[in-house]
Amino acid sequence: MNAITNNSSFSDRQLYTIKTFGLKSAGKHVLHCGCFGCGKTYSLCFGFGFYCCKLQSMGIVGLNFVLLGKTQQAVKKNMCNELSKLFGNDFKYDSSRKDGIVKDATLFGQNIYIIGLNDKSSEEKFRGISDIMGILHDEAVLCTEDQFNFILGRLRGELSVELPNEYETQWYYGSTNPDSPAHWILKDIRSGFLKYVKWYRRDVRWKGSLEYYDMLTKKYRGNETYTLRYLEGQWVSSDKIVYPMFVESKNVIKSDSEQFNLESAYKNASRAIIGLDYGSNHPTAIVTVLEFDPTNEESNSVYLVVDEQKLTNTAPSDIVRVVTNKYNSLLNKRFGGLSDRTLKIYIDPSSKALKDELTKAKIPYTNAMNEHKDGIETIQSLFSLELLFILDTCTELINEIYGYKWKDTTNGKDEVVKIVDDLCDAMRYAIYTDSQLHM
Repeated sequence: MNAITNNSSFSDRQLYTIKTFGLKSAGKHVLHCGCFGCGKTYSLCFGFGFYCCKLQSMGIVGLNFVLLGKTQQAVKKNMCNELSKLFGNDFKYDSSRKDGIVKDATLFGQNIYIIGLNDKSSEEKFRGISDIMGILHDEAVLCTEDQFNFILGRLRGELSVELPNEYETQWYYGSTNPDSPAHWILKDIRSGFLKYVKWYRRDVRWKGSLEYYDMLTKKYRGNETYTLRYLEGQWVSSDKIVYPMFVESKNVIKSDSEQFNLESAYKNASRAIIGLDYGSNHPTAIVTVLEFDPTNEESNSVYLVVDEQKLTNTAPSDIVRVVTNKYNSLLNKRFGGLSDRTLKIYIDPSSKALKDELTKAKIPYTNAMNEHKDGIETIQSLFSLELLFILDTCTELINEIYGYKWKDTTNGKDEVVKIVDDLCDAMRYAIYTDSQLHM
């Protein structure tokens, strides 16, 4: 332990977090907050592992701890992977019931439960865990106030173990990036219920961090909100325009340019994507996007929106006819040799009637991923890095982008004004879903 905590490769903030994890001096309800990549989640995982190791060395095992996040998948990616790298076989997934206890993993003899608040039955899983010793919560601002109050309410009841006096019982540690200054969690910080630990870029000690922050600076250029939140760690309101980094001179391709040829674009594309936002009381929007493979291993895919269409007051069966024609037309194009493996349709997941009609027509589709925040951030990043382009013939989509704005809200959430946003949604469905499924 001393060899680790005296290591100069750790910042003072990281060392303090690791050394005091689970102690009364650190606090009972604590929120660690700061910019991207500053090491807060890594340090909390490091501290949690050493804490469990110390308990085991004192003969204390079998305590119940919860690793919490937006989804189980996110928890495994952000925390479990770190614990596995740091502590090897001392952290392992274990759902066996040999000892009569249902759990998801073990860490130095302690029982670990992995819960995603947005997953089905998360509340029931919480209720099934007795005597929770501590909760380690990643991406805390992504949960609702009701969810937060519920999970804190699970830290109750008598524990069957006595700890040394300096150890805290039934604690909560959260980590997060900043959000809106109207976010509900700031109320608990201002009241003193949550001890607030601020992290800075100076706390960073990992190799490649300078290049990482240079990349983020480019990614968020033109978006002051994200620069202040994710590079400076400030709680600031959203800019009104959702895509302020969209610049026609950089992100729009002129169809009559000597440097551009649509047939060549189809020929060189690695994939074609159809994104569809179904409208029962608003227009149905359809976009066609071409994806181009990275030029090398360090590059990312490039996307080009080549076609748009809006259908007003159209029955699902008529929409399917339009989609079928687009699908077959793309399949029949010989330029890039597109096949059903490289041609995908991503559709509004709420459009049951339309999906039923597509199934009847034997047109394959995939439910689009509809995480607004993550999807919008993906589009923002692609625009900023000049990896997403729109053909100038898609005039309605371009006009929508300029009118795509954030609401004035008091609930602490970034919400988009839902007016004339159909093509923007279709584009987000197509590109965000495809980027997640083919990372």
